Amino acid sequence: AFLQKTSAAAGALLGLGGGSLQILLTLAVTTAVCMGLGWGAAAGIAVGAMAALSSTACVLRVLTDRGALDSVYGRGALGILLLQDIAVVPLVLLAALLGGENGLPEIAQGLGRSAFLVAAMLLVFWGVSRFVLPQLQRSPAMVRNRELPVLLAVVLALGSAWAAHRLGLSPALGAFLAGVMVAESPFAVQVRADVGALRTLFLTLFFVSIGMLGDVAWIREH
Repeated sequence: AFLQKTSAAAGALLGLGGGSLQILLTLAVTTAVCMGLGWGAAAGIAVGAMAALSSTACVLRVLTDRGALDSVYGRGALGILLLQDIAVVPLVLLAALLGGENGLPEIAQGLGRSAFLVAAMLLVFWGVSRFVLPQLQRSPAMVRNRELPVLLAVVLALGSAWAAHRLGLSPALGAFLAGVMVAESPFAVQVRADVGALRTLFLTLFFVSIGMLGDVAWIREH
């Protein structure tokens, strides 16, 4: 247990430091390349903001197929991916500033609001995992019915992602916090085994839905 906690802490530190460094370096290199092509600094920063983000679904799929999700580098990669998800909000605000839609006071206000909402979500999830979930998990109905823990996990994941989206945060952040709560429960192994067969189906639907958003005519014209 001590080694697992140490590995998780190392992954979090790597995600915070390595993720911040990766985003800043990608922004800097992409901006320099774009300026060299004559695009200008604003366009370079906008392109760099897009290039700095990775597909969490793709990376997690690769790590899962390799059985490396619980390894040291797997936890580090997960930490970096989560930091990128959190960085979506300030990067969008930065793009708005470059486009002249908002000034510095509006950008600072937006960043402060995002930081407050993330802290509030963490506090709420801590309270739920500490006081609410233990009571549900000890109920006789939850112990007797194999379907109820799976249903609880689905409600937590979808509800958390929806709540984060409604607050203007990354849905992946909300889903991750729900996953942390489920992973700490005594039903974690059972839930993982029961939903494993649906993982490929959901990933397929995700990539199909993203592909359907593409406008081939617009891409060809631009």
